[in-house]
Amino acid sequence: MSVRIDLRSLLGAAIGAIAGLVSVLFGHTSENAPLTVIAVLTIALVGLGLGAAASLYAYIAASVTMVFANAFPAGAGTPVSELIRIAAFVVGCPFVILLALRAERERTALREARGTAEVQIAEAQRLALGMYSTGMKAHARALKRADEAGDYKAVPALTENIWKR
Repeated sequence: MSVRIDLRSLLGAAIGAIAGLVSVLFGHTSENAPLTVIAVLTIALVGLGLGAAASLYAYIAASVTMVFANAFPAGAGTPVSELIRIAAFVVGCPFVILLALRAERERTALREARGTAEVQIAEAQRLALGMYSTGMKAHARALKRADEAGDYKAVPALTENIWKR
């Protein structure tokens, strides 16, 4: 994962900021934390669609948006359910980002393997075409010898060793 700023990263940050605002607007009351599940799902979808870097930027933007919107309860009497919601966002999103990173790495490895297999197939085809004329000449000689000897049962035995060279 590269953490450079490109169009996907900027789009991820914008989507994250919007998700943070939506979470605050739909779920925030005087004693409740925002609906962090909206931000978590949005970050997961950004990770799947735009990549791990964009997902990281979406996470940062959503977090900053929710903090600046003063969405998290600051009182000492915060209910446990609200703390669980906040902890799910703070801890869960990095795992979602790691899953997106893992998917990107697997996709890259598959692309490289596909490229390697294509190169190997092309090389095998090139070698086979190079051997074709030699094999056909040897087969023609074997047929000629068999024709001279009148023994056509020997043709497979004569041509069998052509490809073992």
